[in-house]
Amino acid sequence: MKKHSRIHRITAWLLLGAVLLTCGCSGGGAAGEPGEGSGSGSGDTIMGRYVEQEAALPEAAASQGEGSTPVMTVMNDGSVGLLDRHSGLYRSQDQGETWEQQEVAQLAELAAGNYISSLALAPDGSIAAAYSPLIDSEEGEALSYQYFYLDADGEEYTVPYDDEEDYLHQLWFGRDSRLYGISLGGRVYELDCAGGTKKQIFEITGVSDYVCFTENYMVILSSQGLGLYDVTNGTQAQTDQVLEEFVTAHYDEGSFSTDTHNMVAASGEGDVLYLALSDGIYRHAIGGSAIEQVADGSLNSLGNPMMMLQGMTVLEDEVFLILYYGAQLMKYVYDPEIAATPEEEIRIYSLYENYTIRQAVSLYQKAHPEVYVNYEVGISGEDGMTEEDAVRNLNTRLASGSGPDLLVLDGLPKSSYEEKGLLADLTELEAGLTGENSLFPNLVDAVRTGDKLYSLPVRFSLPLLVGSSEALKGIMDLASLADTVERIRAEQPSGGILGLLTEEQVLKALMVSSSGSWLTEDRRMDEAALTEFLTQAKRIYEAELAGYTAEELSMLQEMTRQQVASAGTTAGSGELASSAALNIAMGDQLMGTGEVNGIETDFNLLATLADQEETVDYSILPGQMGDSFLPEASVGILESSVENAQVTDFFCYLFGREFQDLDLPDGLPVNQASFAQLQESGSGDENAVSFAVMTEGGGGDLFSVDVYQASAEHFARLQEMAETVSAVGNGESAIEDAVLESGPNALNGSASVEDTVAEIVQKAAIYLAE
Repeated sequence: MKKHSRIHRITAWLLLGAVLLTCGCSGGGAAGEPGEGSGSGSGDTIMGRYVEQEAALPEAAASQGEGSTPVMTVMNDGSVGLLDRHSGLYRSQDQGETWEQQEVAQLAELAAGNYISSLALAPDGSIAAAYSPLIDSEEGEALSYQYFYLDADGEEYTVPYDDEEDYLHQLWFGRDSRLYGISLGGRVYELDCAGGTKKQIFEITGVSDYVCFTENYMVILSSQGLGLYDVTNGTQAQTDQVLEEFVTAHYDEGSFSTDTHNMVAASGEGDVLYLALSDGIYRHAIGGSAIEQVADGSLNSLGNPMMMLQGMTVLEDEVFLILYYGAQLMKYVYDPEIAATPEEEIRIYSLYENYTIRQAVSLYQKAHPEVYVNYEVGISGEDGMTEEDAVRNLNTRLASGSGPDLLVLDGLPKSSYEEKGLLADLTELEAGLTGENSLFPNLVDAVRTGDKLYSLPVRFSLPLLVGSSEALKGIMDLASLADTVERIRAEQPSGGILGLLTEEQVLKALMVSSSGSWLTEDRRMDEAALTEFLTQAKRIYEAELAGYTAEELSMLQEMTRQQVASAGTTAGSGELASSAALNIAMGDQLMGTGEVNGIETDFNLLATLADQEETVDYSILPGQMGDSFLPEASVGILESSVENAQVTDFFCYLFGREFQDLDLPDGLPVNQASFAQLQESGSGDENAVSFAVMTEGGGGDLFSVDVYQASAEHFARLQEMAETVSAVGNGESAIEDAVLESGPNALNGSASVEDTVAEIVQKAAIYLAE
């Protein structure tokens, strides 16, 4: 989601080996054709499913981690070929267990001085690459696109393509080792390097993501669907409607990357195609009427959102090898002797898809193949389900006793569930999280209800106010924040202050540290608190808008609304404090608000700018809840499931070092030891560049910054904030929604604050009465 222009390095995380459950809250038939559940067993148990095994990559390729982006194919002799741009070509005769190296000096030399954007390996051992020479942007050098081809005998040829405008962004080899190139504009070429000729064979819509060859077809999976070419007859094939609809439905255009893919594909015999994606592995015969799932992604690494796909091959007996980003290779072998679905089941529900929970489910599932972790999402975005409908359906199931074992309470009526006795008291479970599994006690105390503990957040974020030290000084609450904004506007009549141009932006930015105060202990709306909030928000909004002409404001507000609309809506999403700091450093605004929910591409950027720019400093965002934090992925256990040892096992896994140590993108660890190790997880060298940001400011000027690991002083400030925040800043989402619906009228003057408060109270009464 992009609300401001910024370029962050795409981070992938390397998972080392299988995850073993160690926390515990006290510390401690006949075989059929390969396919999920195609075997048989005694009684009602269906037998047979694919089992994931970790395969060893060659040491030289694996040691490069995220810096390695090898490609893989089945060679003419049946071996598995793996091509690494730095260490050469490897072959495996035993399905990836052992490897024999063949150095390719020409490729290593090419990789040393160029950026290779596409690499291809042919079944006969030929190699092709698309690359760009490394340039010095300060010298004004232009980026150029060039190509490399080395045949199976080691003879180098020129690739017959010279269109600099519509350059080839991907190269692929067919089963017969013919070379194909796909331009950024969607033109597909057959390239005869030895003969020095090229031929455009057809054109696709969208951007090519992955290509696979069956016996007769070239299959192109693109951002806008499917491209199909008959390589046997040399003609564009008729559309495979079943496959087209499947690819379109499962393609995430927002995740396009040159190094990873939405889905990968491979073919074994004939024109049978296998596709691997987050949902699992699927089989389809080109021109057929069905697509069959042969492996469930929720039972292996495919369902892990941190495991990003790079390549796939099909071997004898329908054994699959799948290559993941970060130099990880997994083998999928059909085992007819185990149950198609594990007999033990844990059921977990969240209103929206939660990245952290999805990651935990995948890792726990992998370490516990005897348990099926059934993760259900109420709103997928694909069926028109509304929040109200989803919550109503969940409540019906809870009332009938058919609900899940665990609830991710973000966006759900947590207080109502507490009052009805649906949630278990987790006090004893939390007390068992000791030693290296201990959580921040202040965060735990903040989520208690009286002497009961009905949920715990798996992660948390800190809402910050960003600006110069001078501007931040003396801001203690919303009123003093409004005072400061009005004072700055009096001193600087034009330009942005907080960069909040719409009523919704102001309300969302401020409510993260205030909405928790709008309900009293007896679950009544606190009209005085809500009146104070809207009064101060109105002052801030009016002072912000006073810096623009009517024409400027109309244009900027429209641009803002278009950006929000194109980004879509995601539960729990918020602006980053580092983005606000970047906008300040570029001169687009003087202050800003945002959350810190990670270290590498978030807090490190904020800390770097704070060191380099006098206009950038940071503090906890003041609000009606005082020094507050935002819980992320708050999990509770149903009273009916708290005695289930497997359920409590999974719950405790969420908070132990093993899971909390992971660098996840949607929050900081609540585990104290895991939080402390965040400082150690970088290079350890505060002078080493972590990544670079280059973006364009509102005035059109380019801005760039080399981002360094946060200093010990900055990390100590962050840790002190984490140790001292004492309240949950945000409140129930239904109340926030009512404020976002009616509140703009108070800010823009179309209604008085008093009338707006009355309207919000009336809307909230319906929700509170349920």
